[in-house]
Amino acid sequence: DHRDLHSFPTRRSSDLKELYDNFMCYCKTNGQDLTARISSANTKVPQVQSEIEQAEAQKAQLEQDLEGHQSDREAAKTAMKDATAVREKEAAAFATSKAEYDANIAAVAKAVMAIEKGMSGGFLQTGAAQVLRKLLAQVQQLGVDMLDTDRQEVLSFLSDGQSTDYAPKSSEVVGILKELHDEMAKTLADMTGEEEAAVASFQELLAAKKKEVSVLSKAIETKTERIGTLAVEIVQKKNDLTDTEAQLVEDQKFAADLEKGCGTKTGEMEERDRKSVV
Repeated sequence: DHRDLHSFPTRRSSDLKELYDNFMCYCKTNGQDLTARISSANTKVPQVQSEIEQAEAQKAQLEQDLEGHQSDREAAKTAMKDATAVREKEAAAFATSKAEYDANIAAVAKAVMAIEKGMSGGFLQTGAAQVLRKLLAQVQQLGVDMLDTDRQEVLSFLSDGQSTDYAPKSSEVVGILKELHDEMAKTLADMTGEEEAAVASFQELLAAKKKEVSVLSKAIETKTERIGTLAVEIVQKKNDLTDTEAQLVEDQKFAADLEKGCGTKTGEMEERDRKSVV
């Protein structure tokens, strides 16, 4: 078509007019298509740029959230580990104390029974008597509330259990030992209650931390997947933006060339028409 228009002087007017009209139709059709594509690209470019910025901001926020979730989950696991270690230590200490209290309470109970049955001399040779002597020697260190005078009274009785003063002293000693028994039983009950409360508290903490770890793990999984999806979307959008910008530059150049070429041919045609009239 371009070559045909250059040969205007050698062609008949009707042929030239037909070529010119066809060329103008070409200019109009392609010009409209180019204008539409350029307009669409000019709208799309900032929109895609905005989408990329939003996706990158969302990805950055998710990565920050993910780091926080991972830190919180690790802290929850550490809290469970530390709490378990403390609980095991406390349970072992309680078991030791309980065994000691059980032995002491049993020894006092046997002493009371022996004294009330008039078997003090025989009792003094038993293992329970040895436990009772040890208890009386360490009663203050064990935290048992017992007057020193009462302690000395029982020790004296145990040392002289078969003397002639046995009968008058026995009832007094039995009273002291029963009071000691009840005091230790109460202390053991309090310790047991505290241990049970500690166990319940530990189990509640463990359940809460396990739930927290589960929730955080789910959030980590979900956000990790979302971060991966966004990363792919960002790459795709950037590629789309690059292609759109490149096509826009190409279309703008083509449109400029087309406008120039069509304008030139229109000028040539108008110039020929003026010469024909003259």
